[in-house]
Amino acid sequence: MLKTKRMSLKLKTALCLLLAMVVGAGVGVGVYFVGNECIEKYYMTQELADKREQKFVDSFDEYVEENNVKSTDTEKIHEWCKKKKFVYLQLFNGKSISLVVNGNYISEYDDGELSDDTAGYTMFPIKFADGKFNISVIEYSEELLYTIINVLSFFSGVITVFFIVLHYHILVLKRISKLSANVSNIDAEDDVLAPDKNDEIGDLYDSVEKMRRSMIYHYQKERQTLDANRELITNMSHDIRTPLTSIIGYNEIMLNTDASTQDMKKYASYSLDKANQLKDMSDKLFKYFLVYDSDDIAADLKSTSATLLIQQIIGEQSFLLQQQGFDVSFKCDIEDEQINTDAVLLKRVFDNIFSNISKYGDMAQPVKIDVLREKSFIKIMVIDYISKDAPNVKGTGIGLKSCESIMRSLGGKFETAVLDDMFVSTIIISL
Repeated sequence: MLKTKRMSLKLKTALCLLLAMVVGAGVGVGVYFVGNECIEKYYMTQELADKREQKFVDSFDEYVEENNVKSTDTEKIHEWCKKKKFVYLQLFNGKSISLVVNGNYISEYDDGELSDDTAGYTMFPIKFADGKFNISVIEYSEELLYTIINVLSFFSGVITVFFIVLHYHILVLKRISKLSANVSNIDAEDDVLAPDKNDEIGDLYDSVEKMRRSMIYHYQKERQTLDANRELITNMSHDIRTPLTSIIGYNEIMLNTDASTQDMKKYASYSLDKANQLKDMSDKLFKYFLVYDSDDIAADLKSTSATLLIQQIIGEQSFLLQQQGFDVSFKCDIEDEQINTDAVLLKRVFDNIFSNISKYGDMAQPVKIDVLREKSFIKIMVIDYISKDAPNVKGTGIGLKSCESIMRSLGGKFETAVLDDMFVSTIIISL
């Protein structure tokens, strides 16, 4: 699509004014010629002129008879002419003009002074009080029509210019009003300001659209930040509660049982490990801030024995579940493999899984944990049954989402599935 050539509003306004003047002049000239043609064709015909002339003669004859006017009563004759606009009255003495009168002036002439001007006039005999004299009537009412046509032609041109310029400015104001309406709805995410013409108002449209997009972008970022902060608090509360529960459990065992010194040391070691885990969580608070973006969780990958790490993590969690009354079945069918992983993050995944089992699992059903080697990865399946007496509260899903994000950062996968009353958690660890 060809790009429209830019034209400034100043140039558009100047061109509009020039066009308006040309069109206005054309309209004015057209009205002038049409008006004059109509006057010549319909008003200035000989028949109509004779009728108007005869009407004035009859009126003057009646006036002379009623007022007993003499040919020398110039004032009375002038009074009649004042009442009859657009008319000259000429009084003849023989073939010479002795008096010329209209509404504005009176001219008297001596005998024979204007004898040469009698040719071409139509004579009408009028019986004055002092005798019979000829008069001629020159009617020029068409001058009024010509004046009206001149005025109409001028104002029609001016009005044409006015309305063309007004129409142009109305179009400009409509564009501005449309922009104003769009600005009032600037927070609508789905609306897009349609591109306008290539001028200053078009530039304003583009600027407003950029501002609108920027505002929406920053609003969305702010909303995402607030949501992330809210989820971070919920997530950290969830993750911190799990090791705290373990520490409390170990301490209760040490206080409420007659364990040997060796067992006490083992429980103390477990408690210390959980305390260190809490410390790691607080140290890596920013690591979990953007929990849904695996790129933002910087995993500290180290080569570790898969068998030892998995047995240690699952052994600790299984022990806690057994203390709560769960029957745990653990089967590890892998050789001593080396994996690159972050032990702290991997523990966090299992903490979330077993914490959910502790909350929502059915203690009447066994918890099955299978560790398998498949091709180039280790697959860990944790199967538990959902208790019918579990709290009827829908979880936020933060823990599971956190597990998904962590496993992505470790180069693995985390999946969950619900099969009837069974809840299956699957962890894939790449070798």
